[in-house]
Amino acid sequence: MKKDSNTDDILILNNDNYAEYGITTYGSSTKVSLHIYGQNFATGTNIILNFTNIVNVEFYNLSNVNLLAWYVYDTGSHQLYIEEDIGTTTISNFYAPNVVLSMHKDNVNVYNSVFLIANIGSGNYAYHNLTFENNTIIAKGSKSTVSIANKALTLNATNITFRNNYMVCMKGGFNSGVVFSTANGANYLNNFIDENNGPFYENPLMLNNSNYNTYFNEDNTLKSEYENSVLFAVENITNPVIINAPVTLTALRGYGGYSTVNFIEGSDTSVIEDSIINKLTLNTVNGIKVNNNKLLDNDSIIEIINSADCIIENNTVNTKNTYTVTFDEDSVGNIVRNNELFASELTGDESVQTTDDNTVKSNMPLPVPELKIDITEFTAGQTATIQASIYLGKEVASDITGGKVVFKINGKTLKNSAGKVIYAKVVNGVAIIEDYTVPASWTNDTIITAVYSGSSKCEALNTTSSITIIKNEPTMTTEDITAAKASTITLTATVKDGDKAITTGKVVFKINGKTVKDANGKVIYAKVDANGVATIPDYTLPESLKTGTYTITAVFTAPNYTKLESNSTLTITA
Repeated sequence: MKKDSNTDDILILNNDNYAEYGITTYGSSTKVSLHIYGQNFATGTNIILNFTNIVNVEFYNLSNVNLLAWYVYDTGSHQLYIEEDIGTTTISNFYAPNVVLSMHKDNVNVYNSVFLIANIGSGNYAYHNLTFENNTIIAKGSKSTVSIANKALTLNATNITFRNNYMVCMKGGFNSGVVFSTANGANYLNNFIDENNGPFYENPLMLNNSNYNTYFNEDNTLKSEYENSVLFAVENITNPVIINAPVTLTALRGYGGYSTVNFIEGSDTSVIEDSIINKLTLNTVNGIKVNNNKLLDNDSIIEIINSADCIIENNTVNTKNTYTVTFDEDSVGNIVRNNELFASELTGDESVQTTDDNTVKSNMPLPVPELKIDITEFTAGQTATIQASIYLGKEVASDITGGKVVFKINGKTLKNSAGKVIYAKVVNGVAIIEDYTVPASWTNDTIITAVYSGSSKCEALNTTSSITIIKNEPTMTTEDITAAKASTITLTATVKDGDKAITTGKVVFKINGKTVKDANGKVIYAKVDANGVATIPDYTLPESLKTGTYTITAVFTAPNYTKLESNSTLTITA
């Protein structure tokens, strides 16, 4: 009876094919129910139930398959019974908002699912070891007696964990006001862990596109008789929603929401939560709470205009816009915190466009500590400050003190004149080496690296950057010379950078444009000494230079310095 199945595919069981899988029926011809056996399917088969006129389903050995959904097209009563199975049965990501989930076995886990109330155990028998987490449970009904028709959860079991579930009580349900109850008078409810469940909406107004005009005027504003109501969207409401009175707007989590919502004057203290929204605007309002919503379209945004004391928290905004949340200059005292915010280029706090009059903090993703080299421009031969800082976003992480930074140039660690490594301690997020003399060997091709050791407040970090060598603007001076024909002279040039002598480079001299050479015809290069002076001593003037005046030109060149020329006068006498 078992059929092969590709676990990546989905098998849709319907009225036409269920008999092929050994599924048997019971009940009357008008109220047909099914027995489904997991062992008749290949292990791991993904199954969707898509029946018409099927009232109940009893599923045996469910752990062999993945049950994804049961789509129901009528308003009748439907139940899915989880029956005998070997070991633990896990139901995950199951969607059946019109189906009661009934457990008739031990060891069942239900995660991330949507269903219509849950019934655990029956009569005087208790089941054990049941876990419900992160589910959406919908209760609706009109019975006034204590029964599963008007309870979100009927418990007749032991060792139950019920955590992080979202429960909605529709209008007409919960007449007795009891959320948890035991069935048939039996009370096996013990070892019950009940944590972080909610919110609990009792008697909200179910809102869909068909009944939109029941609650909203032609101009899309809320009708006055629904002030202070809870509006619960079970699908995406395509018409604009304009709220002009205090209300709570919410939706079937993960499935319902609003295209655009605009809270305007008169709607102070309203709440919007657990909804999928395209665009949300708060305009001239106070105290609006925006919680647990998702804005995920390319143009999604939260706009706050002339509003105060609104709280926006635990939402997710993922947009192609420049910002996720914007404030105008008239909005004050608002708080944006603990949201997940992703704009086209900015994330977290940086994606919120605000003023100092509002609080923006702890929005995720939180900035990751980043080490940056703050100073990358240097002048060879001069002393400089070398600095790196730890940043969180655009701000220096001033609360990080501890650890140290070493700097490397082209992979070699900077050392002092004694040959010892220079360590820069991190204080208030900043590491500094002061008065470091930049060697002439540094060029625009030099790479500088900063390596942070890490501390109790921040893990180890490193960063690399190129540098820019700023060429000095030196000056050079030469002196006029008077000498006899064919005599010996000294050619001298002095180079400085401000008041400081330049101690590198060389100078060539020219007389009337002809380079001074030695007796062998080679160019004479005068090296600049420690005093910034370049000299050619004992140079004999050529016989060809007759009496008269000539121009001496000194030409200075050195790495990281601009080329310099300086002219003086040579006077030759008889």
